Order: sequence, then structure tokens, then C-alpha cells
Amino acid sequence: MIQADAMLQTSFIETGPEIVRESPTDEERVCASLDFAVCQPPPPAPTSSTNNTAVIIAVSVVGGVLVLALLFLIYRLNKLSKHIEELEKRGQAVPKMSMRRRLSSVKMPLDRVVEEAR
Repeated sequence: MIQADAMLQTSFIETGPEIVRESPTDEERVCASLDFAVCQPPPPAPTSSTNNTAVIIAVSVVGGVLVLALLFLIYRLNKLSKHIEELEKRGQAVPKMSMRRRLSSVKMPLDRVVEEAR
């Protein structure tokens, strides 16, 4: 049965996502009465950019290691070239070495590299 002149039995409305535990402030009342036209916008939500810190550090470390490895390889190839030039100045015959042999020579002493190339 529906009645047109029905009244609420309690003054609390307990529906919705949150239960209101305190009355609104004067500013909130003014905002609500003006349909929120003059309210300050809410502060921006925190972003997840701080979660990228670990990724940035990891990429930086890996990049640094790769740069150091490349610099060591360049240093070693330059040192091998200078060693070969010095041997040629002394009059020793040094065979031509392929780039593969030069790159694999990084972990060997320079004299051994030249001996194995002969």
C-alpha cells in the first residue's frame, strides 16, 4: 500500500558508498547551494611515477655496464693495434688478423694473440 503523505521515520539516510559521519562545513554548504560552481577543484590524485624509480635505476645500471664493456673493448682493440704496429717496426712478420680473431683476443695476452695468428 502506497501513501502520498508518508514521512521518514529516521533523519539518517544510510545508503550510498559512504555513511556521512559529520555535517558539512560552511564552504561545502555554499558549494552545494551553488551547484558546485565555485568550489575549488580537488587536489590531483597521486600518480604512480614514483614506482618507476626501480626501473630507471635498473636501466641505468645495465646501460652503464654496457658502456663500460664497450669502452674496454675499444681500449683493448686499440692496444692490440699498437702492439702489432710495434712488432712490425721491429721487423717481425705479423699476419693479418680478422676482426673475429681481434674481438676474441680480448681475454688473452697480446703476445699470445699474435703467436696464435701465425
